[in-house]
Amino acid sequence: MGFNKDFTREELYELVWSQPISKLAKEFGLSDKGLTKRCIKHNIPTPPIGHWARVNSGQNPRKPKLPNIKDPTLETITFHIPDLSDIEKRNQDSLVIDTSVLEKAASYNWPTAVRNYHPVIKSSRVALSDAPDNYGRLTFDYKVPDLGLKVTKNTYARACILLEGIVRFMEYVGWTYRSKKITYQKRKSVAEFCLENVQINIEIKEIVKQVNHIPEKRNRDSWYYAPRYDFHPTGLLEFIIHGPSKGFKTRWRDTNSTKIEDKIVEIITSFMKCFQYSKILIAQREMEEIERQKRDEIRRELEKQKVVEEKRQESLIMHAIQHEKAQSIRTLIDKLKLQSHNDSKLASWIVWANEVADKIDPLTDITLILNEHEKLAESNEFSMLKFF
Repeated sequence: MGFNKDFTREELYELVWSQPISKLAKEFGLSDKGLTKRCIKHNIPTPPIGHWARVNSGQNPRKPKLPNIKDPTLETITFHIPDLSDIEKRNQDSLVIDTSVLEKAASYNWPTAVRNYHPVIKSSRVALSDAPDNYGRLTFDYKVPDLGLKVTKNTYARACILLEGIVRFMEYVGWTYRSKKITYQKRKSVAEFCLENVQINIEIKEIVKQVNHIPEKRNRDSWYYAPRYDFHPTGLLEFIIHGPSKGFKTRWRDTNSTKIEDKIVEIITSFMKCFQYSKILIAQREMEEIERQKRDEIRRELEKQKVVEEKRQESLIMHAIQHEKAQSIRTLIDKLKLQSHNDSKLASWIVWANEVADKIDPLTDITLILNEHEKLAESNEFSMLKFF
């Protein structure tokens, strides 16, 4: 699963300026942006855009100095280094397809006509809009699920049958086709295939041909406002699986000799691989999240320790100031005693002054100092062992 490794700011600074961030980020199991964010957080300068191009051309661009920081908790950066060999081996072991599913796919009778569509597909068919999109493809009401259909009227019937065939087979082997609510788009829901905790979306798109727009003769006076291109439908469909891929195919197109319906075995194979690879990624993200939470908890505890230590130091300084004040009072009393002429008023004042000095002097009760010190320490008991 990998291991944790600590770097000082200076060590990470040297690594960042010794090789491209994209290459270094892969070693840490991060993206380029993720590693850059860590550098920004710890105030470590990173090479600007074009730095390595200048280096490769023989130039020697200026390297900024590592700035100082006041927060000691930022001096150490912890990375979780993934064991890439184990991950690749686990990926290869996991992406094994059940041959029985492929046998079912090979013998599957593709529907040529559908009388009763799946409820999710049926809800979309009754919400077909008359207004096409910019490519001349059909559009649907935003209240119904997005099926991923981007086709024209001529291929709409075939696309629905193609989708129904996929849905029937996937539900036959254990998947579920359902509608999922979304809030980040104008459309309210999207259709997806799901199995366990994995969700996969598909898209069936008609390929359109882009040509320069030529306005009609009667409209040539207003050609400036006309579209630049026209899009002509070709009648050829493209089937796309939107999911993580690891070297396997997730896109198929009609050709002059074969149709997408003839590639059902390939499509189901990729569905199974997408599912298994998604499970691997989900497990990896869960482990990364656990490690991140551990690192955040350790960081928060270190910050608490820092606050407690500051309070203890403030308490120590306050006690030292109070002791100096008490000593000053006693020095004043001693000098007044030397000048005393057995004045009763002065004697009573000295008694009162001694009481004040004893009251503010922390040395009169050392246990108070020790108890306060221990109380601050106990308020943030922390053991690093519980995090490992």
